[in-house]
Order: sequence, then structure tokens, then C-alpha cells
Amino acid sequence: MMMMAAAAATTVASPPPCSFLRCNRVVFPPRGFSQSSGVRPPPARYGSSSTCLRRSAPIRAMVSEPTAGKQQQLEIVYDPDERINQLADEVDKQAPLSRLTLFSPCKVNVFLRITRKREDGYHDLASLFHVISLGDIIKFSLSPSQKDQLSTNVPGVPLDDKNLIIKALNLYRKKTGSNKFFWVHLDKKVPTGAGLGGGSSNAATALWAANQFNSCVATEKELQEWSGEIGSDIPFFFSHGAAYCTGREAPAFEVLPSLKRLKQRIMAAGRGQYDAVFMSGSGSTIVGVGSPDPPLFVYDEEEYKDVFLSEANFITRESNQWYGEPASSTATSACGSRPGFSSLP
Repeated sequence: MMMMAAAAATTVASPPPCSFLRCNRVVFPPRGFSQSSGVRPPPARYGSSSTCLRRSAPIRAMVSEPTAGKQQQLEIVYDPDERINQLADEVDKQAPLSRLTLFSPCKVNVFLRITRKREDGYHDLASLFHVISLGDIIKFSLSPSQKDQLSTNVPGVPLDDKNLIIKALNLYRKKTGSNKFFWVHLDKKVPTGAGLGGGSSNAATALWAANQFNSCVATEKELQEWSGEIGSDIPFFFSHGAAYCTGREAPAFEVLPSLKRLKQRIMAAGRGQYDAVFMSGSGSTIVGVGSPDPPLFVYDEEEYKDVFLSEANFITRESNQWYGEPASSTATSACGSRPGFSSLP
């Protein structure tokens, strides 16, 4: 899928996971050793790998047991390595979370229908939202101060409580009584003002992260309900990745006629190349479903020299898991077609 977005869009060009060092051998004194003998066992030999001691063999015991007049031998096996690994897994589960890196995907409107024109000048809309593989990366770390601190790689993004990430963290503390604050770094890749819901996704991701740091005291349904207080598109990201939505957007084709012209040119130039061409949200993104390659005029004409182009796939998430960053932008989508977009300044 090829996408092109056309509003004041900005072109934008982890902490390593914690690991638990597991020791896989318990060393016992040799038979006959005593403290008074002065004889010491050889020291345990540490290696350089994650298995810090030599692996020990399972302990086996043979037991004879009479059964129906016959002697039957049973073998009992105790594997200390397995037991130690189980204990290490439990430690990992109980260890407090101190940092977290999450993918914050954006969305497209697969279709959008105007159901009526409102008296306030807006339109009532019906639309199918779907999450795609284009997104930002957000890193969260616990902060010792009583204040959230936000940084980003893009100039012009607000870093105070005007940002939806900070609003989401404030909302979570208000709803749960949590006293945790965060250092947050936003690696912005989604163009702003492009109708892709990047800010809404950032807010949903921040709510999800805060809940992880607080041992998931809130349910997904509660996070979804709360999120509507700070943005109408945020609850969508707590779906599994696709949802039928209704609401209200200014008629973007009337506000920015160049969008309508761009869509018409893509449809004409890509005849047979795209299964569908449509605008996402209130603009300024034009989506072409099918080929990931945009028409050549986008590259050749001065009007589109600052266009933001990207290939993307439709993605979903499982219950109790957040969206995963795709391993490759050319991976096959669940729908069998790849979305792409272009964002115009």
C-alpha cells in the first residue's frame, strides 16, 4: 500500500532488555571432606557465557517396587538445572519493571462515508479504521522525580502537558492513584497533521505503558473508556487493530482542493496498479492499496519534492499484548495487500 499525506507534515528521518544471569551448577564438597581436614574442594570454574557454571548432569535413582508379585524398577530423575531455571523465571516475573520500549502505530481509514451534514459545519461520518505498520517508537523509564519529562527527535513537538503523552500519563495517575512518573523519549516517524492518528496512538501507548509499570491494575476496557476523555480517536487503538467508527471532520477536499487533485492524479496514473485510492481521516494522507510504488509524477514534479512517502502493512494485536514493531516493511500483510502513503507539506 502506498500513501501520500498533504498538510503541514514533518518528514522525520532500545534500552537493551534486562537479562537474568543463571547459574546452572551447584557445587558440593567431595566425599569425606570436613572443615578440620584442611582439604578444600577445587573452586567452581566460571565461564564467560550466560551459563556461569558448568552444567550438572541430572541426578538419577533406581527404586525397586514389588507389583503383583513381581519386582519392578522405577527411575526417578531430578534435574537441578531445570529447577534453577524455574526459580530464575519466577525472579524475572517478580522483578519490578524499570524501562519499556513500545511501538506506537498509526492508522488509516479504509473507507469513509459522509452520512449527513451537521448544522455546525462538520459532517457526521462512518468509517473503518485499521492499524498499519508505520509508527513511532516510545521509550519509557521510571523517573525519581515527581514530574514526567518528555524528549523527542522532532522540533516543534510540545513537551509539556499539551502533548497527548503527558495528558495520558496524568489521566492514568488520576484514575488509579499511581505515584509513578516517567522519562519518555518519542522517536517520531509518523508525519504530524496527516490524518493518521499518530498523536492518538502515542497517548494510547502511554496509557498501556503506565499500566504495565503498575502491574496492570486497570483492564484494557478501562483504559479504552478512560482514553476517550482526552481524545476521540484514542479508544480505537485499544481495539485489536480494526474497528467501525462514527464521528464528525471538516470537509478536507473543500478546505484543501489540492488533496482532491492529488487523489485524481494518483487514480489516473496508477490505473490497474491500485485496488483502491482514498484519503485517510480528515487529510492530508492519500492511500493507495495494492502496489507499494507511488506514481512517477510524485518524484518528477517540483510540487511534490517534499512529499513524505512510506510503504506499510495492515497489522493487529492480541489481547493483553501491545502492537509489535514489524520486522520488515516488506512483510506480507494479514489482508494480503500492502498499504502505502504519501504526505505532502
